Amino acid sequence: VGGGSGGGGERGGGGERGEGEGEGGVLSATGVRSAVKAAVAEALAESSEDERKKKLRQLQLRWHPDKNPVLTELASEVTKIINEAIANAGKNKK
Repeated sequence: VGGGSGGGGERGGGGERGEGEGEGGVLSATGVRSAVKAAVAEALAESSEDERKKKLRQLQLRWHPDKNPVLTELASEVTKIINEAIANAGKNKK
């Protein structure tokens, strides 16, 4: 009945994928974008202002293009998503 690893086949059955992983554990841009959007939404849902700022800052640092030299293009795109979400959150507060 469980959702374990699914026996000896190539595909696991019901196991959770890591952040941004696509089919077969391959990193996909779409998966990363959706994971980042979910993380931003989660951070914005925090009750205290300090916790929101802390989590958003952590996301910004994690995805900064300088910290991801191999994934510079994707990191730049993700950084834009994070910054847009922060800007929109600031507008919604006013």
